[in-house]
Amino acid sequence: MLVWLTALLASSRLGELEFRSVGPGDAHELHALLAQNYITSTDGALQTVYPARTIRWILRSPGSERELHLGMSERGSRELVGFVCATPAPLRLRGEAHPRDAVEVTLLSVRRGCRGHGIARRLLAELRARGARCGVQCAIYTGAERRGEPLLTTACYHRPLRVRHLLRRGFWELPRGATCADVEAATPPLPRAPRALRLRRLRPRDAAACRELLCVCATEADLGAWPSLEQFRHRYLDVPAVCSLLLPASRPGAPARAFVSFALQPVRTPHARPVIQAVLLGLAVAPGESVHWVLAEALAAARARGAHVFNALPLGELTPRVLAALGFGEGDGSVHLYVEGGGGGAGKTLDPRRVGWIPLL
Repeated sequence: MLVWLTALLASSRLGELEFRSVGPGDAHELHALLAQNYITSTDGALQTVYPARTIRWILRSPGSERELHLGMSERGSRELVGFVCATPAPLRLRGEAHPRDAVEVTLLSVRRGCRGHGIARRLLAELRARGARCGVQCAIYTGAERRGEPLLTTACYHRPLRVRHLLRRGFWELPRGATCADVEAATPPLPRAPRALRLRRLRPRDAAACRELLCVCATEADLGAWPSLEQFRHRYLDVPAVCSLLLPASRPGAPARAFVSFALQPVRTPHARPVIQAVLLGLAVAPGESVHWVLAEALAAARARGAHVFNALPLGELTPRVLAALGFGEGDGSVHLYVEGGGGGAGKTLDPRRVGWIPLL
């Protein structure tokens, strides 16, 4: 009753609501909304923190339409009540390329006291209408709750990098009767790749070769990323708190052998100090190369940069077996992937082993 009354009073105090397009200059207002209201775990205990600079990076994606960065606020106020955005997501779905008419829908958030009054539904309906006017033919999105029929449902896998920190900061709970030392002893050490398979930082001059490798992998998948060179650079090079690594060519002029990218994201827990999670952002491995050692190098790089845990979805070559061999464990809950539009490519469920697309942050 108290929760219902609080929501009723909050909604009654709201003035007339209106849609507004949100740009990089509104990053602080959007940060304020997401910091208090964007929940990333089904139990509401964990919140991913999006700094203003990360929000500006998302809103500045090459090819973005400002009217698809959709906010809702009270008339005459800059404070956001709700938000959702659609950013360019060039992809290839079951052999059909969508280089300019596909988007990823993300960051749907509504102020806590205003939920249950249709704001999210109104935002999504308006976004669909605006997307149709902008020529959007395919929209892809993920969610923790199942709504309708997803093309794919999978678990999220976690690889602890700093066990003691995860326990102290409330990301994990100790099993009954276990100690922190027990959990640390049960966590396998990080493997180190042979010298010939060591990765190095991705440089601007490497972008074209890695983008080509990513697109080649997409042609072999039922769902894969299909970015332009400008979009590749923006996502993997021109972004705060992202580390992109390359397995160099075996000889000058040869194709890139592997590429992997992850973002460092703070997660607010019930405890005071946040957990830093590394989130897989991109992966492409040439035939004959070892995805095991590519991901092992990413794990080592993430730990060296202060990450406490590494998160990945079991898609493409990252099968549950590959992840388990590197010390990953299956987390709670599920991730559901949906596609609207996409011509004849949407409709049938996808085999996770044939998916090379990875969600945005």
